[in-house]
Amino acid sequence: MHCSLKDLPIVFDDAGIVTRETAFGELDASHELLPANLDLGPLFAGLPEGRCQCAHWGYLLRGRVRVEYADHEEVIEAGECFYMPPGHLPRFEEESEWVVFSPRGARAVTADAVRRNWAAMKAD
Repeated sequence: MHCSLKDLPIVFDDAGIVTRETAFGELDASHELLPANLDLGPLFAGLPEGRCQCAHWGYLLRGRVRVEYADHEEVIEAGECFYMPPGHLPRFEEESEWVVFSPRGARAVTADAVRRNWAAMKAD
């Protein structure tokens, strides 16, 4: 199974965030465009520690992402592969583009919280 990034269906397009995704076996594959200075913290409200609880593997095509954990921070630079274990909080310091693979079940729980929080933020 394979596909080009441009052929992935768009599942979200708002506020400068564009997410394309599909399922590959037990993983969700995502291609995302994310604006500079994006803090996803408010979208993870209601999850343990207010952080994403899904593991992710991926590649940062362009941009810079600071990832906060309970006990340390990491910076991912363009051209780097990464692994984010559960319990992370990404902050996009520059306009970014990445490809991410995530286990479907854990990602669905996080995605549900993100959708609820996004809807609540838009309603305010």
